[in-house]
Amino acid sequence: MTAGEGVNIMGAEATALLAELHKDCFRESPERAWSAKEFGELFAMPGTSACLLSEGGSPKAFVLFRRVNDEAEILTLAVHPAFRRKGLGQRILVYVLDHLRGQGVQDLYLEVRQGNEAARRLYLKMGFEVRGNRKGYYALEGGEREDACVMHCRL
Repeated sequence: MTAGEGVNIMGAEATALLAELHKDCFRESPERAWSAKEFGELFAMPGTSACLLSEGGSPKAFVLFRRVNDEAEILTLAVHPAFRRKGLGQRILVYVLDHLRGQGVQDLYLEVRQGNEAARRLYLKMGFEVRGNRKGYYALEGGEREDACVMHCRL
């Protein structure tokens, strides 16, 4: 499957593509990568969509989100390692925020690993605020656990 240039909203038809990109994004921690089956299960939930950013004929970043009425949750945001620190995360997040506003979403939530400083900085820059902490939310290699920072953005 190929994706068009630019940023596109996609559904379950993107399951295999997103699983492959997610695997590439988490190759340093393969146990954290989601399978095509897991993506399929997420897309089976009402209101789940993905926003895919492609350039030069290849997918570079995506956001998976779920919308229910006037609230939404970002399930994952991933940028291929070869294209990080080039503004793609911010670019795709701006697109998603605008898309969700247009859908009538007023409140957007997400969880991010406490130790993921780059992601936390991006979310703060984009208007998210820390709302809480989930102890031991993320499983790490070797059986360790890491807290999640719960964030919210009023659209």
